[in-house]
Amino acid sequence: MPGRDTGDPAGSLLPTRPVEVLRLERVPRRTDRLQVHFAGCEPVELALEVVERHRLAAGDVLDPRTLRTLLDEHEAWRVRSAALSLLSYRARGREELGRRLRRKGFAAARVRRCLHELEAAGLLDDRA
Repeated sequence: MPGRDTGDPAGSLLPTRPVEVLRLERVPRRTDRLQVHFAGCEPVELALEVVERHRLAAGDVLDPRTLRTLLDEHEAWRVRSAALSLLSYRARGREELGRRLRRKGFAAARVRRCLHELEAAGLLDDRA
């Protein structure tokens, strides 16, 4: 999976047919992520939060649409995680945080959605 968010997390690597989950493994030094291995295609890294929300387990069969949903939720999680990390250092306004997230390579649409959610939760300080 690409390191930067181009708006299409898996690019053209998504399978066109259902795939079976073979196993889920913890990612070394990343307790918040799992490597999900599939029959017949490359493994993907997903946030533990996303895996738990969907109750993903070995033996599950995922259609391409479900896999796309998982990857999209993982990318949204990555943006939110990066935003919360930046906010952990000090309060930031919407404009500054958006600029920093885009500079990290996240797609503008994902950044906007994340900023909207953080603003709704009262986590942005435009006086900062």
